This record gives sequence, C-alpha cells and structure tokens, in this order.
Amino acid sequence: MANLASLISRGTTGTLLFVAALVLLFEEWLWDRSTALAVRLARLPLISDFEDWIRCRPPWQALALFVLPVAVIFPMKALALFALAHGSVLLGVTAFVMAKLLATGLFARLYQLTEPAITEFRWVRRGRDAFLRGRAFVHAWLEAQPAYLRARKLMQDKSKRMRFRYRAAYRLQRRRWRAG
Repeated sequence: MANLASLISRGTTGTLLFVAALVLLFEEWLWDRSTALAVRLARLPLISDFEDWIRCRPPWQALALFVLPVAVIFPMKALALFALAHGSVLLGVTAFVMAKLLATGLFARLYQLTEPAITEFRWVRRGRDAFLRGRAFVHAWLEAQPAYLRARKLMQDKSKRMRFRYRAAYRLQRRRWRAG
C-alpha cells in the first residue's frame, strides 16, 4: 500500500510540476513578446518621455507604479466574471484573456523600468532571487524530461515550417500586388 501511495504521489507531483512548467513557459513567452512590443512603442515621443519619468521615480513611487497592473486587471476580471455569470461565455473568456495579455505586457515593461529602484528594497530582491531560483529549477527539471524535449523539438519544427509557409505566401502576395 505504501508503494502505491508513493507511486501516486510521484505521479501527481510530476503532473503538477509539468503543468506549472508549461504555465511558466507560456508566461515567459508572453513576457518576451509583450516586452518587445513595449520597446517598439517606446519609440513614440510621448511614451518615451513617460518611460523616462518612470525610470526617475524614487523607490516607493516606483513600487507603487509596479503594482499598477493590478489596478488594470481587476476591473477586467470583474467584467469577465459578470459576463460569465450572465451567460456570456465568449465575452467572459475574452475579457480574461485580454486582462492577462494587457496586465502581463504592462507588468513586464514596468518591471524593466522600475527594477533598479524597487530592488533597493531587500524583500523585493529576496523575492526576485527566490523566483529566479525556482524558475531555474523548473527549467532544469523540464530539460530532463524526454516528453518535454520531444514536444519542444516538434514545436520548433512546426514553427520553422509555419515561418517558411508564411514567408512564401507573403512573397507570392507581393508579386500579385505588383502585377495587379
């Protein structure tokens, strides 16, 4: 009986770690994409000036700005819950997804802008360091999983094929535009 309990515990732990790892990888992917978009948007003079202002904030003000995504996400999640409660599943799910995308993008950029100031707080540094250690553990664990490595290889191959097809379709469309 003890062996069965141990086997179930290991299987449950492995499954939960795998799900957590997938969520973490998605978050990182979304973080990278939204940060790249924010950097492009920062080329606009008004946004660039606002980012310069954020960078100059003292630690307590920077920390207040850093938690700003919470103020953005809560009303959108409330809308999502309201919509779901009234049977509008599409609106509710859309509101949740938009809240996640917007909050992650805003959070990522604000972190980049405020990191020097907010890491003056020891508890922020400790939290960041603990998160980075946990993330490194999850990545190392994933890299040791044959199923993950196979899935990653499959995704990379599919992604290469999709990029090739997109580029070919784009070139074909450009030829049609020039000819027409």
